[in-house]
Amino acid sequence: MDVIKFPQNSEKPVENSNGYWITKWDGVVNTSREGSENSPASKKILNYVTDLLENIVPALNKNFSRLYAKTESSEAKLKALSLKIEDTHKILDKEDGEKQEELHSEIEDMGSKIDSMEATLKQLNSWFSFAIKNRG
Repeated sequence: MDVIKFPQNSEKPVENSNGYWITKWDGVVNTSREGSENSPASKKILNYVTDLLENIVPALNKNFSRLYAKTESSEAKLKALSLKIEDTHKILDKEDGEKQEELHSEIEDMGSKIDSMEATLKQLNSWFSFAIKNRG
């Protein structure tokens, strides 16, 4: 284990001139030589970190599990919503297509009615022209 240099806080580690680390834990002064894995201070540090991780990791796992479950739930809701949107677009596209076909059909009908009226007016015009020429 590498020597852990704690910041100057309540644990107050201090580097000794002889290469020892002096660490005060719960009012007990422990010393360890740099690089010494079996010293009392190193064991205290290792135990402290181990306890810290043993307490933090399960809580993090629990929180991440909840977050993951919420994420999965949100993803399912988003997928369902996107499917509804796609279905709505399909319905609107179908209705739009049907309306466009109706409009094209009505326009074609109007065009043929206009053509018929134009032919009728031309026929009337030619009859009037013939009647005016032959009137007298």
